[in-house]
Amino acid sequence: MATKLGATEQADWMPTVPLLLSIPQAAALLGVSQGTIKNLLARRELVRRKIGARTLIPRTSIDAFLKRDHQTQRFEKE
Repeated sequence: MATKLGATEQADWMPTVPLLLSIPQAAALLGVSQGTIKNLLARRELVRRKIGARTLIPRTSIDAFLKRDHQTQRFEKE
């Protein structure tokens, strides 16, 4: 028999991080600004999904972005 969940309860099988994130959620997850997320979307470094008027970013896109090698700047002491 299925158990009915309340508005704030979550089923055991549901992921704790949503499968699709809004731009503000993605920014908070990565610890960057919303502008940075928008730049990553514009450069196609993150995938976007449009659902109605909403722009959502698949969690798998964020995971893949984090696994990729990225150029970093090295600061040498003078």
